[in-house]
Amino acid sequence: MTKKIFPKKLVNVPNYHFVGDGKGGWIKVPGRIKFTLDLKEHGPAEAEAHRIMLSATRLDGYRRSVIEKRLAAFVQAYLDLREYLHTPLGDIPLRVDNAQIQNLWHTFLIVGRELIDEIGSIIHICFSLQQSITGLNKKKMESLRKIIEQASRKITGLEPLTACLDEHQEIIENFVALRNRDKTKRDTLIDFPLISETGTPSGGLIANRETGFSFDFVIFVEKSYLSLIDFTKRILGVS
Repeated sequence: MTKKIFPKKLVNVPNYHFVGDGKGGWIKVPGRIKFTLDLKEHGPAEAEAHRIMLSATRLDGYRRSVIEKRLAAFVQAYLDLREYLHTPLGDIPLRVDNAQIQNLWHTFLIVGRELIDEIGSIIHICFSLQQSITGLNKKKMESLRKIIEQASRKITGLEPLTACLDEHQEIIENFVALRNRDKTKRDTLIDFPLISETGTPSGGLIANRETGFSFDFVIFVEKSYLSLIDFTKRILGVS
């Protein structure tokens, strides 16, 4: 005779619960209390964003959590794209041409633009400027430069902001313009990169037909990621 073994319940919850009777006592009521558990995953992207925000010296309050979420999303988008580009597709070099890399590139542009917009919206807070700015496209950058020029006559400490813009303005403007073009046309990834049998990506071409900007795809992904991270750190005052 074979003995059947049934799995034990992990949690044995009775089909009733207690509620207060308003007099300091308890009343037994039929039915279980319904509840849910929320699981918050803290992966590499969240860890990197949190590490950066811990060192931020120019921003306080609730905006820190908003920036941290945008930053984590951008880091994750980069990690996803980078992982795909560094994964061999076979035992010979192959050129990628599929919907997956298009979607990864599209997401990278979306969340990067969202981060740029958030950072743009706090520049006036971080550097005690009277006027706020958002978007940081080419026109907004010009407006920001004028605001800095006018404010520098009354306050000090704007040199780090000017230096930051000098270094990152061009790539940020091109990134925003690429995102705008990709949002409407989805035609910014012109040629697809080559992935070697060892997982080394190379080449590919991104372009913006509206502005005439073009760049090596693999190089631009790395360069724009590092630029936006450094831009974020310097605006927040991360040493």
